[in-house]
Amino acid sequence: MNSAPSLPSIRSFAPALLAVPLGALAVSAGPGYQPEAGASDTQYWEVTHTFSLDGLSVELSNGDDVEVPEIEMDATRTRTVTMEQIHEASGEGAPTSLRRSFVDLDDAIEGSIVIEGDDVSEVLDAEVEGDLADRSVRLAKSDDDGEWSRAFVDEEGEETEGPAEALKHLVADSHLGGLMLGPEEASEGASWTADPEVLAALVAPGGKTHTGVTASSAGERGMEPALAGLDPLLGMDLWELLGGPAADLDGEIGCKVVSSTTEALMVEFNVEVTSTCDVSEKLTGWIESVELPFPVEVTSGEAILEAEGKGTVTWDLQTNLPVKLELDLELAYQLNREATIEIPGQDEAVLSSNFELVGTLSSAMSAE
Repeated sequence: MNSAPSLPSIRSFAPALLAVPLGALAVSAGPGYQPEAGASDTQYWEVTHTFSLDGLSVELSNGDDVEVPEIEMDATRTRTVTMEQIHEASGEGAPTSLRRSFVDLDDAIEGSIVIEGDDVSEVLDAEVEGDLADRSVRLAKSDDDGEWSRAFVDEEGEETEGPAEALKHLVADSHLGGLMLGPEEASEGASWTADPEVLAALVAPGGKTHTGVTASSAGERGMEPALAGLDPLLGMDLWELLGGPAADLDGEIGCKVVSSTTEALMVEFNVEVTSTCDVSEKLTGWIESVELPFPVEVTSGEAILEAEGKGTVTWDLQTNLPVKLELDLELAYQLNREATIEIPGQDEAVLSSNFELVGTLSSAMSAE
């Protein structure tokens, strides 16, 4: 387990791997991510999350009524990711140099929207874009300033050309080491708390593996301009909400060893995490894509995601790598937006809208 390479790029490491005694690891600083240099594994991920519209309110600062139609909307995002990895170096419970090949990468959004009274009943049109399938990358942390470099590599591990935008938000966190930074011993019942930022690794393995998501605008459906922006992008980009630069996380992930042997640990963890994210730029893009009869300027946009649930991770003490993860979450999502509108013949007014969605998430990983 965790030592049988399968990629040509990994095969090129065979002489080095044969020189490394992978089974002779010592867990001197407690269990965690600390494989020997050259260790390899393959991770198989399946992540599915859903959302449905639970509430919608719209108000104008001038007191005028805003007609809000009865809307039903649901969306599901499904991702399958297979990553073959060579752990070139590690330190302090995290990788410092990692080669990763995306041998399988599928990402899709499906959904529907029904608007009572407007005779609208259609499948939501969304497309997830990316450029990582069948590519290999190296993620390396600098010893000098702690910054990460990202580069495409070939079968020999040498840097090669590739789309730079696809590298921008890749991270080496899918090792799940953040869950294991607390325990000093592997005894059953040992407990600790992981940072809320660890959740991003569990729901968006590898970081942001897509370069964009496009969807038809709500305004194209003939809905009131006040509702422009209601589409499957609401809450569906969990990387941005939990791991992106605009995300502000609070809460904790409580961890506890529930099973301990000389070969493996099973850790149960409970998630209570809230993320607040500035999405005004994204909302501005939505509004600008709609042909409106009067100017509308987004002045603020805030997304709030609440995630609660629990999961388990199994850690191989012989390789110091995770071999299995299961996670189930209940999700609640709010989008609060304010926009200034200029209606001809009337004073400027502020349009406030609030969307509420509820959903679920399941994430599963197995490794070999």
